[in-house]
Parts: sequence; C-alpha cells; structure tokens
Amino acid sequence: MISDEDLMMRYVAGDIKAFEMLYVKHKGSLYRYFIRQCKDTHKAEELYQDVWHKVIKAKDNYQNSAKFTTWIYHIAHNLLIDEYRRFTLVSSDIDEIDDLESSNNFVDDLAHQDVINQLKVCIKALPAVQLESFILKQEAGFDLIEISNIVNCDKETIKSRIRYAYSKLKICINSKFRSSVDE
Repeated sequence: MISDEDLMMRYVAGDIKAFEMLYVKHKGSLYRYFIRQCKDTHKAEELYQDVWHKVIKAKDNYQNSAKFTTWIYHIAHNLLIDEYRRFTLVSSDIDEIDDLESSNNFVDDLAHQDVINQLKVCIKALPAVQLESFILKQEAGFDLIEISNIVNCDKETIKSRIRYAYSKLKICINSKFRSSVDE
C-alpha cells in the first residue's frame, strides 16, 4: 500500500490520480472533523473544500517532513481558527454518530437512541478546544504528539484537554441518566 506521503509526492510530480486517491482516502474523516465543530453544515462543507484548495495551492511547497495527515489536519485546524476569529463559531453538530444497528426489540432501540441523543448533547457542550482535541483523538485517531503538532500546543496541554473532555462527558452523561431516572 502506498503511503499518504508518497501519494502527495506523486501529486507534486504531476500525478493527478495520486491526489484523487488522497482525496478519497481522507474525505470522510476530514469532513466529519468540520461537521462536528461547526454549527452550519454549509460552513463545514466550505471549510472542507478550502482545505483541499489549500493542498492544491501548496503542492509545490510540500515537504515530506511530517505525516501527511498531520499536515492536512494542521491546515484544517488553521482554517477553523480563522473561522472562529471571523464569526466566533461555537461547537458542533454531532448528527453523524453511527446509525443504530437493526434490532428486533423496539424498546432496546429507543433506549439506545436515547443514550446516543444524550451523548450528542454532552459532546456539544464541550468547550471548543476540548471538543477539537477529543475529535482528533477519537474520530481521526491521532496520538497526543500528532494532535499537539496540528493545534500548535504542547503534548501535556492536549492530554489535559482530552482528560477534561472525558471527565465532562462522564459527568454530563451520568447527570442525564440520573435526571431521567428521577423523572
């Protein structure tokens, strides 16, 4: 299998198919990165396209010194920061958590859907920096060092953001369950 870095170098050399392969490989996770952090689906789509436009524009200056995914998510992060500065965007639409698997038990489906909806509410309540770190870890699968390179923060700060995100999610979910049991 050809690495992302090799595909990008092939694209730099003029191989359009290499770019298409990169696009197809990363379109889902990169799009979800934006959709989970923007209120507006249209804005998420615009930012997503802006990343690829920047990749095309930067191809002649691309250096194979970091992982391609770190580089492209760094571009995505910078676009989000610019958007936050311009319009003070607040966190996310989390409407793409996996669909429920089919089940024969309607009550189980409803209970499962309730848990998913509560999780969505809790994720939406995370502060933007925690949300981004959480998404980069959980959705994109980056490690702490890669996330720190993407968002220009030290590893310990990223570790804290993720730890606080998990803690807030746990508290939020527990409080939602307690309140539903009390009703």
